[in-house]
Amino acid sequence: MIRRELARRQGLARAVYDAFVQAKELAQQKYLDDAVKQHMGVITPWFSALFEKNRRLLGDDWWPYGVGANRKAIDTFLRYHHEQGLSKRRLTCEDIFVPELLDT
Repeated sequence: MIRRELARRQGLARAVYDAFVQAKELAQQKYLDDAVKQHMGVITPWFSALFEKNRRLLGDDWWPYGVGANRKAIDTFLRYHHEQGLSKRRLTCEDIFVPELLDT
C-alpha cells in the first residue's frame, strides 16, 4: 500500500510495482535454477517432487501480480467487503488502485 501523498507522485506506484515484479522474477528463476540441482540448498528430500507437482498444478506463474491477473479475486473480495458491511458502497479496482497500475 502506498500513502495517498506518495501515490500522487507521477510514476512512483509504477516503479514500486516494477521493482516487485523484478524481485519476483528473480526468485522464480532461482527456484527453477535450483530445480536442476534437485534443490540441494533446501535440504528437504521431497521438496523437488513437491515443487514439480505444484508447478504442474499452478503453472509457471503461481503467484500472479497485477490488477489484470487478479481482477476477479479483487472484485470478489470487494463484493464480500461491502456485503459484510465493511464499506458503505461496493468499491471497484478503480477506487482502490492508482490509475497507472490498472493496466498491470
